[in-house]
Amino acid sequence: MPKSDPLSKLDKFTKTPDSWVKRDGRMVLLTGLHPYNAEPPLGLLHATGPVTPPGTHYVRNHGAPPNLKWAEHTLTIKVGEEKETIFDMDQLLAMKAFTQPVTLVCAGNRRKEQNQVMQTIGFNWGAAGVGTSLWTGPLLSEVLREAGVDIDETWDYHCEMVGVEDLPNKVGPGPYDWPKKVKYGTSIPMSRVWNDAYSVQLSYAQNMTALMPDHGFPLRVVIPGYIGGRMIKWLSHINIIPSESTNHYHFHDNRVLPPQVTTYEQSLEERWWYKPEYIFNELNLNSAIASPDHGSEIDLAKNLTKEFLIQGYAYAGGGSPVTRVEVSLDEGGTWVCADITRPFPPNKHGMQWCWIFWSLPISVVKLSASKSIICRAWDNHTNTQPVAITWNLMGMGNNCCFRVNINSRVDEGGRPKLWFEHPTLAGQQKGGWMTTDSGKPVTAGFGNLAKFLEDQEAAEAAKEATEFNRAQAHKAIPRVISNPNTASLQNSTSAKTKGFTMKEVEAHNKEDDCWIVVRDKVYDCTPYMEDHPGGADSILILGGTDATEDFDAIHSKEAQKLLAKYCIGDVIVVPNDEGFDIDSIKPDRPKAGAVTIGGAVVAVDRAVVAPVRFVAVAVPPRVEVALNPRKRLAFSLKSKVQLSHDSFLLVFALQTPSTILGLPTGKHIFLSAHIADELTPDSKKSLVMRRYTPISSDHDAGIVKFVIKAYPPCERFPRGGKMSQHLANMQIGDTIGMRGPVGEFEYLKYGRFKIFDKQYMASKFNMVAGGTGITPCFQVIHEILRNPEEKTQISLIFACNDANSLLCRDTLDQWAKEYPNRFTVTYTLSRPYNDTRVTLAWTGYTGYVSLELFREKLFAPAEDCFILQCGPAIMMEKACLPAFAAMGFDKQNIFTF
Repeated sequence: MPKSDPLSKLDKFTKTPDSWVKRDGRMVLLTGLHPYNAEPPLGLLHATGPVTPPGTHYVRNHGAPPNLKWAEHTLTIKVGEEKETIFDMDQLLAMKAFTQPVTLVCAGNRRKEQNQVMQTIGFNWGAAGVGTSLWTGPLLSEVLREAGVDIDETWDYHCEMVGVEDLPNKVGPGPYDWPKKVKYGTSIPMSRVWNDAYSVQLSYAQNMTALMPDHGFPLRVVIPGYIGGRMIKWLSHINIIPSESTNHYHFHDNRVLPPQVTTYEQSLEERWWYKPEYIFNELNLNSAIASPDHGSEIDLAKNLTKEFLIQGYAYAGGGSPVTRVEVSLDEGGTWVCADITRPFPPNKHGMQWCWIFWSLPISVVKLSASKSIICRAWDNHTNTQPVAITWNLMGMGNNCCFRVNINSRVDEGGRPKLWFEHPTLAGQQKGGWMTTDSGKPVTAGFGNLAKFLEDQEAAEAAKEATEFNRAQAHKAIPRVISNPNTASLQNSTSAKTKGFTMKEVEAHNKEDDCWIVVRDKVYDCTPYMEDHPGGADSILILGGTDATEDFDAIHSKEAQKLLAKYCIGDVIVVPNDEGFDIDSIKPDRPKAGAVTIGGAVVAVDRAVVAPVRFVAVAVPPRVEVALNPRKRLAFSLKSKVQLSHDSFLLVFALQTPSTILGLPTGKHIFLSAHIADELTPDSKKSLVMRRYTPISSDHDAGIVKFVIKAYPPCERFPRGGKMSQHLANMQIGDTIGMRGPVGEFEYLKYGRFKIFDKQYMASKFNMVAGGTGITPCFQVIHEILRNPEEKTQISLIFACNDANSLLCRDTLDQWAKEYPNRFTVTYTLSRPYNDTRVTLAWTGYTGYVSLELFREKLFAPAEDCFILQCGPAIMMEKACLPAFAAMGFDKQNIFTF
């Protein structure tokens, strides 16, 4: 039995709910300080040997470990509605027990590799989400017999197991009326429980000592061959039921969905979570290389005539043994069988529930001539590991061949060395060949994923273009398979290798000659200017500059553009090159989402909004304009007024009291700030940029006003709105970055407006706003009403959850009184009585926007009647657009901000 290093209460967890839990400080944190999800460094895991100590065994927690007491804890076993048996821990301890070695594996083991292909909805497990320990306790079948459960009556039933902790409901009531807080539960077939060959166990000890709190003290389930997510910790209830569990987490966790399900919203809408064929139970075949470890080196001068021992682990599911492990040093051309060490024999039924260790001695000469080390395992069904990743939304079950790259370098003393690079490092650790340009896979296990997503995105973009404009936005928006954390561009290394200084790049900043730099590579975007969905300006503003930070901050994971074919070379450093800032060669850059050229598409929380375009502003001479479309400028907060518990009026000072903002009516501004991730306060701050529309205009000299609503962390979005919280917490004198103008829509005068430079004429505007979507509508309304010669009429429907969310209501009501023939406003609240801050009864409309409401309050379709809408994507797409179509509005008369 390996010795476990002493565990202790670690200072870094002092402010977390589980500060009382003793842990090993060497574990790699995967989700910040809380909840505690961790794995050991891969090298440490392997070096410890076949039996993993509890302190360095991986941990998957959804919340804080409950502080349970042995003397107080009980297990309730229930069959049907009437038969119930309760055991305390001493009674379970008195039952016939046995000890078995079992390898436990998290379903997300090696997920970070999938996250380099495209971001999943899961966090970054490395290759050490696995461990093997000796588990002690009775067979579950014996406990059920003690409780009087009949094997013949329940053979085709299901065993539901439930823990004690209260956890957030991810999706709302769902199909089974789940409450806001739910227990973690799941089920397995009773046929597996009753079959002793499968050794399903209730365990109260790990490696002959009581369970750690993180591992389920005082009682957990161990299901050999299954993923860890089925092995309920802190077990309190077992229910013998006719069908599989309806527990929230039984459905909304541990599913391997097909790769074409690319967003969480799509998975919910198409109900993929409730399709039984996608459940993940049995482990799949897997292996990894532990030695050489990431970053380790071989000094060739000292070791050229020696051998190096390549080592790793492998495991299989279903009780199948790993029959062989093969290693390739020539990119998979030929394979050599490794030596296998089987630390544990199969159980008495012939089932193999444990990992194996493997090794292969290779001469250093051969290693020095190789580009990589690749391993793959085989089981007794002649299954082996796939070459390519099969991406899936939860990032589970990744078991492609494991590859370690071999690199060469010369140290400062001139000594040649080999250094080894793993695909990724767990959690937020930097490094790994998959995070580099050349590390991006072409497929995701089912063909060309890039082409699939490109076609999918093209179809969506074409649909949006038809609905919102017929000018320049008809181009499809391709998508790249890219790491959203590093936003590396695929296949960049295949570009020409010519070098350019930044001074050379800076000269190419014109529409007919436009270069940009992204992650030290130079791209000639001139051929793409005309085709860019956001227009040429959105690239031109970045011409001749290092655009990396703007790329990463502006764009979302949902909007990527393949740049490789425009790559013309690399940035090279020339010491003392005039105009070149040596410190900016490789600045610290944010781990932002995957990116596209210039400003193609912006998404916030996966909701794709309209194409982005920066526009230069034409203003009369001698008028100082605050905004600069080519430069991010800092503006100081002048005043702040709290309008409600979560909404604020923020007034920022411009450069001088006579300076105007320089924002055409209907356009927006990018606000930017470096913001730390609240869940990982020790991480580096990243640049965050979001589009906001001020309620002031160029008529307000010296200031710019924003009405913002703060979105704090909640169960569904644990980080909340990063920028909105940052703005809400700003103090007088703090600064925010602004850049713009940006947007496709511009209101001119007397009903004339432009979309992508094409002019239209309206006599009437129907406007529909949801929540904070009121601000662009507010800006246009104000511009129309301030001109007494304007005859344009406006009907606004403003939809919110509750009265507290009706931003700018007093002003809107005042306008409706002052201009009754030109402006009307209708409010509708979806949850009018949920807001305890509103004491007066709501007398307006209730419910969501609907066809009936639109027909009653909006102008009828006409050639010169246009619709402007802004709000949540689901409201626009699922409620508004179908209703407008039913009313007979032409798609070209509808614009979404």
